[in-house]
Amino acid sequence: MTWRADGSAHNPRFHDRYGSAIGALAQSEQVFVQGCGLPQAWRDQQAWRVLELGFGLGWNFLATWSAWRADARRAHMLHFCAIEAWPVAADDLLRAATPYPAVLPFAQQLAAQCKGLSAGFHRLVFEQGRLLLTLCVGDVGKVLRELAFEADTVYLDGFAPERNF
Repeated sequence: MTWRADGSAHNPRFHDRYGSAIGALAQSEQVFVQGCGLPQAWRDQQAWRVLELGFGLGWNFLATWSAWRADARRAHMLHFCAIEAWPVAADDLLRAATPYPAVLPFAQQLAAQCKGLSAGFHRLVFEQGRLLLTLCVGDVGKVLRELAFEADTVYLDGFAPERNF
């Protein structure tokens, strides 16, 4: 991961830019959270499950966590499952979240559990067990064949899928 002068992250492996430092969180909130009809869809539900293909810097997870936490009628439990072949370093997760004080405490908790992730399935627990993140590190095709997960909402990586091979 490299960082540009404007604060945006760049992945040299895929020649891909991870959104701007100013608008990344708003983009996740609008395109993914609101675009999938959340938080209305999970209101008054016992549990809600989100599957994301491509975790990146965790923007969609942080935006979803923030929306869930702010919703008084949120689902009792939120289970977020993400598949990522090339997870970024915990320090990069924190650096990306620094301009956003509203989600920085969430990013700090995330980064604390994301140090040294290896291939496989990792269960991260937040909010006294009411928010789970299953982070699957590996090839999306292989992981999807092994994953037993029924999603209520799916976030597809739409930024540069042709580069994510």
